[in-house]
Amino acid sequence: MGRFYWNKKTTVEECKQISVSKLKKWKCFKSNWRSGTIAWTNSYNGHETSINYTLDLIEGYIKLKYRIKVGSEEEWTDVEQRYPIVSTPCNYGNKRYWFECSIYKGGIYCGRRVGKLYLAGKFFACRHCYKLSYDSRNESRSGKYSALFRAIKLEAEYFKLKEQIKIPYRNGKPTKKQLKLIKKFIALNEISV
Repeated sequence: MGRFYWNKKTTVEECKQISVSKLKKWKCFKSNWRSGTIAWTNSYNGHETSINYTLDLIEGYIKLKYRIKVGSEEEWTDVEQRYPIVSTPCNYGNKRYWFECSIYKGGIYCGRRVGKLYLAGKFFACRHCYKLSYDSRNESRSGKYSALFRAIKLEAEYFKLKEQIKIPYRNGKPTKKQLKLIKKFIALNEISV
């Protein structure tokens, strides 16, 4: 069964992303300065895209350099972005690093402290600035859990009907309500198989 989406928004799963946890996993925070490349492979066509980054913990920023085509543009655009990196102390020593979203949306500076930045347009930004959602939030309950909800509904109808039946059989034949009850019972068994 396919997934049914209502009010479809762009999701974080559809976007390229940079996360503090990945940079930490790659040991980028072990030294005060580091540069490198982050690469993604497109699952549709297999093309690889990459960006260059420079991480400077003394100055407290990460600089991203990449080329992008936005929308129906035919030409590549060079983009260079700089994001502040802030840290907060952990309970048992050490510190935790965060990106500070440095996008202006509607003339207002975002400044949110986030663990991930997403590319859903020309610039990397937090999911709040791009109003990104998650696949699980876009999926309707009737799409993902349709069999479960149908079973719950049928079970409720089955027990309600069972309580209403006073005489299940008349002259050795099932009554109309008893036949309905049997059909609901069979449908419930088909769902659970």
